[in-house]
Amino acid sequence: MNTVSALGRAGVRAIDFMLRRHYRVFIYDADPACILRLSPAACNRDLTLGDGTRVARGDALLILHLWNERLPLPPRDGVTLAWGIEFARRARQSLRALAAYLEREPRWDSIRALRGEFGFVELSQFAELRRLVERLGFDFVSSVAPGWRFWTYAFWANLYSWWLMWTFNPTSLRGKHFAEMARGELWMSRAGLMKKYGEGYDEG
Repeated sequence: MNTVSALGRAGVRAIDFMLRRHYRVFIYDADPACILRLSPAACNRDLTLGDGTRVARGDALLILHLWNERLPLPPRDGVTLAWGIEFARRARQSLRALAAYLEREPRWDSIRALRGEFGFVELSQFAELRRLVERLGFDFVSSVAPGWRFWTYAFWANLYSWWLMWTFNPTSLRGKHFAEMARGELWMSRAGLMKKYGEGYDEG
């Protein structure tokens, strides 16, 4: 790695550290297979989830953050079925650990739902990933592909996601094109999490 790349990645790590501090991102499970971290937030709008749960503006949420350093490394020829299976396995394990964490932590009793966002998938792969996260129990609420529209929030969010991948998991960028990256917003109610991943959950 040349000096410029090393300095660039150090800069992204510093920014990521500061943002995690600002948004109060925390670790809820130290298992190396856990690929999620959390931060508290308030809902910014009213919506009804697929299971009928109503979430109102101001309701307490937990935001899901992918733990970039722990994502499975994609093979050189790009994302494969085997990679998808491994990602799903780690995601289920992480969600099962999250359900157990919420069950034993009364300070999060007011949490109504979980929300996540991602921007690491090209439009051509978006439908496949959507099917995967829906199998994991999430609702897709919105999606956007900003392309080069730099005046939009989604463009800058995609750029930051790109920087994170370049810093923590550079092989995941192989074959990707920035202008084709799409963002997705996904939700799961607390009740849905407990029903699918709470005590008695069977991965098989």
